[in-house]
Amino acid sequence: MKNYIFEEFSEIEENIKKNAPQIIYKYRGDWDNTYHKELVTMQKLWFSAPRDLNDPYDIRVPLQFEINEIEDPLFLIKLKKQLKESNPSFTFTEKEINIICENKLDEIRKNPKEYFEKNYKYIRESEIFDRVGLFSCSNDELNETMWAHYGNNHKGFVVGFKTVDLCRDLMCSIGPVTYSDEVPNYSFLDANVLDDFDSFFLKSKKWEYENEFRFFTIGNDENIERCKKYSISSVSEFLLGSNFEDQLKKDFIQEVKKIFPNEIPIYEVKPQVSGFGLVKNLIK
Repeated sequence: MKNYIFEEFSEIEENIKKNAPQIIYKYRGDWDNTYHKELVTMQKLWFSAPRDLNDPYDIRVPLQFEINEIEDPLFLIKLKKQLKESNPSFTFTEKEINIICENKLDEIRKNPKEYFEKNYKYIRESEIFDRVGLFSCSNDELNETMWAHYGNNHKGFVVGFKTVDLCRDLMCSIGPVTYSDEVPNYSFLDANVLDDFDSFFLKSKKWEYENEFRFFTIGNDENIERCKKYSISSVSEFLLGSNFEDQLKKDFIQEVKKIFPNEIPIYEVKPQVSGFGLVKNLIK
């Protein structure tokens, strides 16, 4: 399945039904954590900023620069265009533009790799990515590593969402993450790193266990609305970790019964007895 940007959900609804997992799961660590609890009690979803993600390369992927392109005549043309666009209030003569850009090109030639890496590092650490929001789910509710890492050593809980319904609720860019250890090439002549949509859905293979399906949004500035709400009808099931505290279990079930239809099941996830892996047992 590819990743989607859309204006009307009807444009992609059939593709989501055919190609996406029917249910996706959000892992949470602590029922007694207010922000985690509000996922259920207030139907609140939080779209994290890249700075808050546990993978320092998420959204801000490393790049392999096509350094040889600096000798292409088109590269100098792009330098000139960039100079004009970044200084709209100045009127340069053609001679001034040539001198400035030729000097810049000479500077780049001294150590192109260092020059481009330094500039990209500045971009990755600047505020430009603060207007990005990310909500991550998994298509695997019985993933032992996910329960350990994101489910607080199996003490947490999981909310299962009907994928199509949640996509319709959130109305933002969606799709599965691609896992690869191959660093993407960046062409100065053909692309703009900030417009490379696929890079927002790319992670290293060390994160492959997450089986991530993500929701991606971008605002006009860093003050984007990060909290969104889902509809009650988009929920498919709830799961409690094998170490979910007994004294909290009653409160969890009461809250779910109070808000959600009775037919939505609540499962308890337990280790299998006769083999490795987890199973889910219906408790309500």
